[in-house]
Amino acid sequence: MSKTVTTIVMSLALAGAALPAAASAQASVRPGAAAGAAVPALPAPGSWATGWSAVISDTRAPTVKYLALISPTGERKPVGTVAAGTTVLDVRHDARMIITRSKVVEGTPTVFTLWDAATATGRRINVPAGQGLDFGPGDQLIAQEGYPNPRVTVRSKEGAVVRTLSVPTDGQPAVSPGGTTYMVSRGNDIGIYDVVANRLVRAIPNQNPGVSCTALGLWSDGQMRFGCYDIPGNSAVYKASASTGAVTHLAGVVSDAGTVFATNPIAAQTFWSDSCQGGGTALVKDGKPVWVNPTGPWGAGTHNVRTVAGSGTSLWMTVGWTCAEDNQKTSLARYNTSTGAVTVLAGPGSPGDQGTVRSAQSVDGLT
Repeated sequence: MSKTVTTIVMSLALAGAALPAAASAQASVRPGAAAGAAVPALPAPGSWATGWSAVISDTRAPTVKYLALISPTGERKPVGTVAAGTTVLDVRHDARMIITRSKVVEGTPTVFTLWDAATATGRRINVPAGQGLDFGPGDQLIAQEGYPNPRVTVRSKEGAVVRTLSVPTDGQPAVSPGGTTYMVSRGNDIGIYDVVANRLVRAIPNQNPGVSCTALGLWSDGQMRFGCYDIPGNSAVYKASASTGAVTHLAGVVSDAGTVFATNPIAAQTFWSDSCQGGGTALVKDGKPVWVNPTGPWGAGTHNVRTVAGSGTSLWMTVGWTCAEDNQKTSLARYNTSTGAVTVLAGPGSPGDQGTVRSAQSVDGLT
């Protein structure tokens, strides 16, 4: 790792809402692996590669972007090039496969591509009226299809339909990291389905009458996360046991928490918009939110700090701005919840700066 260290002061305010001076902290921003570092060896097949990330970043050509796999210490493995507007949808838990989606344009088919990080090759997966694609059990995929033939299918890695799942076709679904559990809102409750057995395991009722709830994935102990979103300032995130149905409240001290991460302390991601309308990340300490807003190569002011993964004392987040129209700097960074240290892994501030990070997903054992 490079020994270049820049000392910074953490800003603990978001959107002008200052916190007491006692909440201030000292932290450091440093680049990840040195430029020219060897291409990292990939994690073993079937492993749980916590901290590995897939990123799409700028090139000198405005219509072409880089897709790369980034190790937990910032080494880069090039995977391919993609068109502008492409996003990373999913990274398999062993970080050896990546799913990307082309820019969604009304009236044109959405292009999903399955990338093999070992061979740096991609295969287009044809999903009619495709709305989503996730990694399923084993080498399979789970596809969500919309009008005129809405359905959820399990597909081979070549894209062929293996079977159709008996699950709702609307609502915002979440798929477990191993691809064996499918979770989706059913209106008055959230259904938890066993993908392999193709059956409903449990239904978790909404927590407040008239308030919709959305599946968010899994908590670190295997319980389902879900958020119930009411009027601004009155939203909450919970976890629920698939075996007992018991529900535990996770976060409500952070207004409008979009989801939470199993870090120490718990981190909450507030609502975040691709159009840069605001949002951020807070650590929940002593029942109060402490906002994370590192300063560094991203310029002055309050940044969009979007957490994409979290485990232990590590948060993987994009820091800066991701507005395509203004091209301001955005990086992928790892934040230490204990010390406040920030390590820049990709994008501005990293040794091998490949340009602004436009999309990123990291492996943390959760969805």
